[in-house]
Amino acid sequence: MRLGELDREEIDQVLSTQIIGRIGCHADGKTYIVPIAYAWDGDSIYVHSFEGLKLRIMRRNPSVCLEVEELHAPDDWRTVVAQGTFEELHGVDAERALHLIVARCPPPSHDGTVFRIRLDQRSGRFASP
Repeated sequence: MRLGELDREEIDQVLSTQIIGRIGCHADGKTYIVPIAYAWDGDSIYVHSFEGLKLRIMRRNPSVCLEVEELHAPDDWRTVVAQGTFEELHGVDAERALHLIVARCPPPSHDGTVFRIRLDQRSGRFASP
C-alpha cells in the first residue's frame, strides 16, 4: 500500500465530488462531530441545517473542522481535513447557498438555517494499493 499527501487540485476534487462530510465543533468544554450533506463552490462549504446542538455550538465558537472522505476499500481512499470559520447566512447569500445545496443534495425542507464554512486551511492524504 502506498500512502501520500494530496495536492490542492486533488483536495478540491474530493471536496467537489463528495456530498457528505463531518463537522467538528467545540464550545463550553463540549466537542461535537456530526455528519452533514454539503455543497462546495471552490472556496466555501454550504450547509442547510435545522436548529440543534451543532448550530448552538458553532454560534458560540465559529472555528470548526471539516473532514471529507472518499473510500473505495480499506487500502484505497482519499481524505481531506480543513479548518474554517462558520458563518450563518441570510437574504441573498442564503438564497444563493440554498440553490447550490439543492442542486447537489435537496434538503427535506427549505425551513431551517443556511450557513457556510469559509475554509482557511486544507490538507489531504491518500492510500492506494
